[in-house]
Order: sequence, then structure tokens, then C-alpha cells
Amino acid sequence: MNSYLKVTAASFAALCFSTNATAQQTISWSEGTIFTFAEYDGWKKEIGRSTVIVKEKTETGYKLLDNYGGQDTTVNVSMAGVYSRPKPRTAESFEYAPVKLPIEKGSVWDWTYYYIGKNTGMPGTTNRKCEAETMEDIEVPAGKFKAWKITCRGSWQNMAGSNGTNNRTMWFSPELSLVVKTDERSSYFGGSDRTIFQLESIGKQ
Repeated sequence: MNSYLKVTAASFAALCFSTNATAQQTISWSEGTIFTFAEYDGWKKEIGRSTVIVKEKTETGYKLLDNYGGQDTTVNVSMAGVYSRPKPRTAESFEYAPVKLPIEKGSVWDWTYYYIGKNTGMPGTTNRKCEAETMEDIEVPAGKFKAWKITCRGSWQNMAGSNGTNNRTMWFSPELSLVVKTDERSSYFGGSDRTIFQLESIGKQ
């Protein structure tokens, strides 16, 4: 989920159902649904795109095909919103649990993902603690949705011993069963980065 579903450098995942907008118990998507995400830097310049296709429903969740930077990756998502796939081998990252369901106001969970730095090629880990704060309206190119505003605070570290902070705000739409936008800020020695990732369009295969 490259933030990643990257929702982060991100890989993410996808949708199609209706439910009570104030509660989300499980993931529920329609096979063949296609989601397109765009990644922007702090100056709102597009720096990447990700296309996610819901391929099939399994006994425990869904199988997705995620294409980021021209590279296809199979992603499995459980009904509880937890993602799994191989650890990255190239300059990418993967989010293992962007949202853990069920979710309601005050829900708290830990979140870890693994990455390989785009510039350094160095493996690393990011750890965060997330909390669902409130339901609010969020507008992205794909439309306007009621979504949980979720704040995540944590840190990153790589195998070379470098480290810094990593904080993210994300908006999870119960209507789509999907994170539709993230706003992430990372600090490191000598500077900081900001990355915005949002849902651009929804289609059907």
C-alpha cells in the first residue's frame, strides 16, 4: 500500500459498497473495481501514480493487483483491513495495516511498514500509533466523501542508523471501504519531506 497504498511511496487498496457512515466493521469491495491514486510532493507536484484492481474475493478477504511505477504487485487484504505482501525488494514501501477494523471514534492501533529508500537503497522500518478522531467531509478528485479523520504519529529508522519522525493524517471512507487521502510529513537530519496521496478516480474492469 508504496503511502502508501506508496499510500507512501505507496501501495494501497480499494472498494465498492455502502454501509453506515459512522461505523466500519469489515472491508467489502466489488470484484473488478479499479482505483487510481496520485502522489504529490509538498509543492503539489505530481510525483507518482498507482492503479489498484480488486481481482477476487477470497475466504479471508480480497486479492488486489497494485501497479506502481509500472511494476505489478499482488496484495492480499483481510476483511479486517490488514494488508500483506512480500517485503520490498526495490525502492518502495509497503503498509501492512493502514486501517484496522472495526473502527469507531477513539479506535487506536499500531502500524508498521517496511521500505527501501528511494535515494539510499537502504532497508528501513516505520512505526506509528494511529487514532480515529472524528468523521468529516473530505473532497478528492474522485469525489466528496464522509470519512474518518485518522492521525498517526511515529518514527522511522534504517539499517544505517539514520532516524527521524514520521507523522500522517489520513481519511478513511466507510462508503468506499478505502483510505481516500493521506498527508504525510517526515523529518530527517537536515530537513523534512511532505507527501500527499489521494484517490483520483474509480472505474470498472
